[in-house]
Amino acid sequence: MDMPPERDERSPVCDRSAGPIDPVATALVAIDCQGRFGPYLVGGKLENVIRLIHAAHAAKMPVVLTQHSDVDPDSVLSRFWRDDIVHGSDDWRLLPQVPVGTDDLLIQDKHTYDAFMRTSLERHLRERGITTLIVTGAMTNLCCETTSRSAFTRDFDVIFVDDANGTRNDAMHRASVDNLRFLGCRIMTTDGVVAAMAASTGSSKEAR
Repeated sequence: MDMPPERDERSPVCDRSAGPIDPVATALVAIDCQGRFGPYLVGGKLENVIRLIHAAHAAKMPVVLTQHSDVDPDSVLSRFWRDDIVHGSDDWRLLPQVPVGTDDLLIQDKHTYDAFMRTSLERHLRERGITTLIVTGAMTNLCCETTSRSAFTRDFDVIFVDDANGTRNDAMHRASVDNLRFLGCRIMTTDGVVAAMAASTGSSKEAR
């Protein structure tokens, strides 16, 4: 079996085939932008998440915010990390800078890396006719990558925002981004996503 060609050998970020983003069929998913993971959303990453949330709100695009907590001390996850996130604690609360709209969907029963597992996320997305997810948040190589893979296997298109996801170090981040690109996710920058959203909104206005 022949290997597929490289998507873009010149750059770790590929915006070239993005095109407009339909705000009606797309949801922005901000994963675990909470106290525990604030230290990983540095270097402008948190600011980019906030910028994307504001852009989504302006485009009337659904926004999903997840919050992770640990509920089973005997779970593999809890036994591995040995540092549970308690529901209602500062580690669990969303970072105060994160803007939450009145219509935003809060997924607060997330207890593993996959935001789809044993939550209402997929049901809400299907009910709204969502076919594409824009994934941001923390941590790139844990919950963000796992949720992106899970979304892709559930037949959602996935846009993974390179500069709006963060983790412990750049090597871990780059490995996840490269894996997701090869998997089939669209890797974009915050600027690229905002421009694509604006282009789509402008097209919709012109059509009216």
